[in-house]
Amino acid sequence: MRNQLFHIFRNTPAGRETLLTSRYFCQQFQVRQMELYIPEHDGFNMTFGSKELAIFLDRSYRRDPRSAKSHAEEILADADILAHYFVCHKFKDRDLPEIPTDFSFMTCPDVVSRASGRFGLGHVGPGHVGPAVRSIVKHAAFPTLVPGHAFVPFRSISVMFGGSELGLTALKLGLKLSRRSGLPLRVFTHDEGHNTEKRCETTLSRAGLLDQVRSDSSWEVWRDKRIKANLYRIPRDSIVFIGAAGQSAVKELTFGSMLQRAQAELPQPLLIVGPAYQENGE
Repeated sequence: MRNQLFHIFRNTPAGRETLLTSRYFCQQFQVRQMELYIPEHDGFNMTFGSKELAIFLDRSYRRDPRSAKSHAEEILADADILAHYFVCHKFKDRDLPEIPTDFSFMTCPDVVSRASGRFGLGHVGPGHVGPAVRSIVKHAAFPTLVPGHAFVPFRSISVMFGGSELGLTALKLGLKLSRRSGLPLRVFTHDEGHNTEKRCETTLSRAGLLDQVRSDSSWEVWRDKRIKANLYRIPRDSIVFIGAAGQSAVKELTFGSMLQRAQAELPQPLLIVGPAYQENGE
């Protein structure tokens, strides 16, 4: 995969904040190129293996097209990032452009599905990870960056780790990007009973990461059973890495309670790792 982040630019104040988040993400984690798409159509297709997704954009993505590129260029002007403006040449069914999927990260805001059952990409406010992001997370080999409410520079990485396979994958990615960026790493585990901490230690030990996590991060186990109260402990200037859920849950386009709570409660960006993620893809 190419060391790129794919970003669909929305020429609105909220879209400006999203692009600022993408820019900062690339700078911190040494993603040297941003593939920037300024939409000229109502939607696009993405193909992951044999799975084709039709994503439809709301009207705000095509607002004032005459100023869109100049606004994007202003935001990226002094960033040490190579910005490539993507132009679609390949179309599916002669109406929707085909977007490549061989990049390392993709930025997606909150999304909501249209009544037709096709996926729609648009902003619906905090607290909801909609069907388009869920389907992308399910099938993509790359992690999905869901921006916060507004751009705030993050100074650390926080990983939600409950001992699951995807939680371990998110933690491995957190360790890797912490080393790359120099940002401190924090690990948070919500104690759900049934020897949660012991199970996490066993998972890390089997992966050969227990000593590394203890030496290279701060690990906090939440004893309070109230997830909302615990989430307040995550620093506001931290980006949160989190696994989507178990694979069976993702197949049903539902997400685990921790991810749902995190998306509803936390104002900062989330980096969501799904079951098709490839470790060498970032």
